Formats: sequence, C-alpha cells, structure tokens
Amino acid sequence: MTPPVFELPVKASEAAALADIVFRALESRRLQEDVRNRLATRAGTLGLTSIRP
Repeated sequence: MTPPVFELPVKASEAAALADIVFRALESRRLQEDVRNRLATRAGTLGLTSIRP
C-alpha cells in the first residue's frame, strides 16, 4: 500500500479516540449541555495533540 502524499490536519488515531468517547456517551441520546461538559472532561484526559476538544 502506498502512503498518502499529504498530511492530514488531525491524527486518525486521535479522531477515532474522540469519536469513541462521543459514541459511547451518547448512544441514542441527544447531546445536552451536561453530556457535552462530561465529554470535554473525558477528552481532556486523552492527551490529544492535533485536536482540541
């Protein structure tokens, strides 16, 4: 497989980790302010470098 010739602005592994947190927290619920705050707190512990939640 040939590597891409461009660099993405976001690391795929970090986007996947953030998406995982969001999908697990929301499941079939709506995004409310309290859930948004909990997600921001949890995402802050991931040590992301290319995404700032």
